[in-house]
Amino acid sequence: MPPASQQPASLRVLVVDDSSFMQRRMTELLQRDGDLVVAGTARDGADAIRRAAELKPDVITMDIHMPRMDGLLAIEHIMRTQPRPIVVVSSFVRSGSAAAIAALEHGAIELVQKPSEGGISLDLAQVADDLLRKVRTAARVRVVRSARLPAAPVPAPTATPSPQSHERPDLDGASVVLIGCSTGGPAALLQLARQWRGCALPPIVVAQHLPAEFTAELARQMAAHRGAPVREAVSGDRPSPGLVLIAPGGCHLVLDASGAVRLSPADAADRCVPSVDRLFESAAMALGARALAVVLTGMGNDGTAGAAAILRAGGTVWAQDERTSIIDGMPRAVREAGHASQVLPLNEIGRSIAAAPLPLLSP
Repeated sequence: MPPASQQPASLRVLVVDDSSFMQRRMTELLQRDGDLVVAGTARDGADAIRRAAELKPDVITMDIHMPRMDGLLAIEHIMRTQPRPIVVVSSFVRSGSAAAIAALEHGAIELVQKPSEGGISLDLAQVADDLLRKVRTAARVRVVRSARLPAAPVPAPTATPSPQSHERPDLDGASVVLIGCSTGGPAALLQLARQWRGCALPPIVVAQHLPAEFTAELARQMAAHRGAPVREAVSGDRPSPGLVLIAPGGCHLVLDASGAVRLSPADAADRCVPSVDRLFESAAMALGARALAVVLTGMGNDGTAGAAAILRAGGTVWAQDERTSIIDGMPRAVREAGHASQVLPLNEIGRSIAAAPLPLLSP
């Protein structure tokens, strides 16, 4: 065993929850992982702000519904003044999904469904696996002072482009845009929706890794930002100009041979839901050269195999650049595999999609 001075430092976590019971159980869960240590706890949002400044933790777990100051206000304040990776751990009911998506937009990295206090012993293993994985993921994020990205388009950077980049994105006649994303995706999608306000868009289909409780709310907030239709897809939908379809959480979305949407429930063993690879691979078969696949921020490599299928079918693939990705796993995997026709910052992706000529689709 290496000397203590050579051993990797533990990740320090601040646990924020108004329940002392949940604070104890969260501490127990987190400290089962030898790489994590709970540096402290906080009982509400105001306490969280104070303790974050005092402890400077590597990661914060944040409840949403708390007295005095809720978690959403605390996230906004922390990300403005002393940014830290934040994982929201809360009980999400239908009315709470809006706050959850807002938390992601304001800088939270991940969501964890907190079981009720009475049921936590039954759900302990499932919660522990999800919580530990997401806390470790959050610790890898390079947070910035304001995680909520600007609504207006900004110029693309003037730095030397990556080898796969070109001066101007080329849509190559694509008529349907397929977007895949995971960690950091909701914030990126909401920024795109703000960019697209008042714009005529080509058909867009999105696969964002999210639980079923949140995709309808994500669509609702995107529609509010965009001022035009964004909704969860249903089987039989056909991508059409001006419409943004979101794959429902808990389902996989594919396009059939006619280009219509088909939904299928995910299996418990599926790690990536909705699957970006399945969407892209089906689009490659249904659309061929008319498909533009866009891989945004996210952990892992979902979308890499699908991007290869899009290219083989004559379509186009864009990958978000590292600088603007909250987590560069998914776009990096596409870039390193050599599948990215273009490597672009998020604002340039949004501008280019909005500027694309509208397709003439068969009815």
